[in-house]
Amino acid sequence: NYIFSSAFSFILSLALTGVRGILRQSNVAMVGTTDDPTSDLAWHKRIAEDPGISTVVAPSFRPDKALNIEKPGWAGFLAELGRVSGVEVKDLDSLEAALGQRMDAFDAAGCRAADHGLDYVPFRPAERGQVDAILKKALAGQGVALKEAEQFKTALLLSCAKRYANLDWVMQIHYNCMRNPNSAMFAELGPDSGFDCMNNVNCAGALYAEPRGERAAGHHDRSLPGPRRPRQAPARQRLVVQRQQNRHEEPAHQPCQPGPAGQFHRDAHRLPQFFELHPARLFPPHPVRAGGRLD
Repeated sequence: NYIFSSAFSFILSLALTGVRGILRQSNVAMVGTTDDPTSDLAWHKRIAEDPGISTVVAPSFRPDKALNIEKPGWAGFLAELGRVSGVEVKDLDSLEAALGQRMDAFDAAGCRAADHGLDYVPFRPAERGQVDAILKKALAGQGVALKEAEQFKTALLLSCAKRYANLDWVMQIHYNCMRNPNSAMFAELGPDSGFDCMNNVNCAGALYAEPRGERAAGHHDRSLPGPRRPRQAPARQRLVVQRQQNRHEEPAHQPCQPGPAGQFHRDAHRLPQFFELHPARLFPPHPVRAGGRLD
């Protein structure tokens, strides 16, 4: 009871200081929000100009609605994107230009990361002319097939990735999510309000099925074990996918034990390995400077 009452009193004292007090007491250096490309980022500008807020509050670019060509509301979103960016979206070139204008605006507001929420990772390459025709078809109100939607998403994801690299942004990909399974909260709050759960689809199978998969997967062949592969990669460059130990397994059969990201354990070279994103892309060498943004 003493521990609970003491902890509760401490938390209550923080709450009474407001959000700013909680951030200050917790030594929070940065808060990253998730923002639609059509956002005017007005609150971010107000926070950056407020001398009473020492925490950097930076937006993150979330263009999911631009990619979801098969979902209702896609054409309406492109119309709003065109209005905000000043670029009428009528083909693939103009869509990339409109998104690029918003990326520049986000970058000026301190954005250093893009955030993509995907049901699964699509990879179905197509010629640029084919993708442009698919976009125009959807803008005309015609439905698109699954194959066409995947071709469009693949092209736009790769286009965005190139632009993010030029801006020195982190590209986050969140996938394998089942959206809006809670019917009661969906009816009350609408779509994408936080009531999601894990799905069980094959998230990245297309990366290996396509002959040109390596081009988009980013050296995915290096993640597979082979006679000429090194037994262990540098710890800061790779992340081991680790699994929990089965209580019926003997220790000798356990490939690796859970541990901090980037650290390797016995037999780790036998497991798939993926590139690791480090917070250094958001923090130093991008130091916080006066004005409430990250360099």
